[in-house]
Amino acid sequence: MLTDMHCHLQDERILTFLPQVLEKAEKVGVDNFLCCGTNESDWQLVLDLHQEFPRIIPAIGIHPWFVNEISTNWREKFINILQENKECNIGEIGLDLYFYKDAIDKQKEILLAQLEIARSYSRPVSIHCLKAFHLLLPIINNFPDVKIMLHSFSGSLKIVEQILDMKNVIISFSTAILGNHKRSLNDIINIIPADRILLETDSPFQLPKSDLILNRDFNEPSNLILVLKKVAEYKNMEVEILRKQIIVNNGNFLGRK
Repeated sequence: MLTDMHCHLQDERILTFLPQVLEKAEKVGVDNFLCCGTNESDWQLVLDLHQEFPRIIPAIGIHPWFVNEISTNWREKFINILQENKECNIGEIGLDLYFYKDAIDKQKEILLAQLEIARSYSRPVSIHCLKAFHLLLPIINNFPDVKIMLHSFSGSLKIVEQILDMKNVIISFSTAILGNHKRSLNDIINIIPADRILLETDSPFQLPKSDLILNRDFNEPSNLILVLKKVAEYKNMEVEILRKQIIVNNGNFLGRK
């Protein structure tokens, strides 16, 4: 079964309908969900969702949009959660020069701190990067022992070529590709080996314009199947062959077989 490798099920748009959303996803073969926190205020909710729905895999992090809102003891709280929750991953963390360029020095500081913690506690990491790969790649190059997923990848072919040299880094494609008709996307997906790809929806965000999606209120994990089919189309692979490879990739990244 597939895993939505990056979503935000704690978001109020989904939370109200969560049992139905999970059931809908499971009916199409998506039965695990990596749920990423973005700031201190939602960490406990992510953990609570994991307790109520064990198929929800928790992750916590300080998203770059919220680096100026952290408490003085955020690091202590972060580490305590990881120590008490062995199944908890790290994310969503990263750098953003598109929506939040004013605090880039603080973003780098908090990203680096979280990567150090990921190394210390051997946790996989989900990284957000918008218009900041020139800053991000030198940083993650210093963490070859940390499993890193570049979530909802939006970089260029040149960036991909650099990433493929980093054996600990894997690239995740989201529902954003469903509305992307640029020829470069075909080139990018084709150059990436199938064993270096993950899939996600980033629900409830990044709702694509598609006649195949009936729910126009929010993106949801069941749409992962559309991402799978689109990547298979770009790579000229049978959907079932790619599906089996993605399941292996998920397990390798999360440390689950």
